[in-house]
This record gives sequence, C-alpha cells and structure tokens, in this order.
Amino acid sequence: MNKKLFERYAAIKMQISSLEEEMEVLQPDLLAEMPEDTPVELENIGTFSIGKRKKWTFPKEVEVVRQKLKEEEKLSQQTGTATYEENKFITFKVMK
Repeated sequence: MNKKLFERYAAIKMQISSLEEEMEVLQPDLLAEMPEDTPVELENIGTFSIGKRKKWTFPKEVEVVRQKLKEEEKLSQQTGTATYEENKFITFKVMK
C-alpha cells in the first residue's frame, strides 16, 4: 500500500474543504458587491455572474403523488423489480 498516495489525497481533500468554507463565507459579500444583471469580469481571472435557481413549492395533491411514487420505488427495490448499477468512489473523513 502506498501510504504517501493516501496522505496526498487526504491533504488535497482537507484543502478543498477549507477553501469551500472560505468561499461560502465570501459569497454574501460578493452578492452585495455585484450588480444584479451585469457580470463582473476580472482580467486574466474570469467572469462572475449571479445565478438563480427556482425553488418550487407544490400543491398538496402533487406531494401526495410524490410520496406514493417514493413508496412504489422502495417496493420495487425490495422486490427486485428495480435494477441498479454500482459505481466505486473514494470517501475520506478527517480524524477529529
């Protein structure tokens, strides 16, 4: 087993987590600085723009149908009528 390979992966993962936390802290200030509909371009760096994502709220009838679908999916998994494929991936948790 190549311990250095695992150590390097862990170091990168911790850096990414730290940088993502920092980006999350900066985001409200960036939003306050940016014009609503005009991208901000920084030479040799890139373009910042405000993205928007709709968050839908559905009527109760739709939520009832959604719940029924979830139950049907679970039943299909349990009875073996649903199929799946497995994809391998690496997980890593920092020791506390």
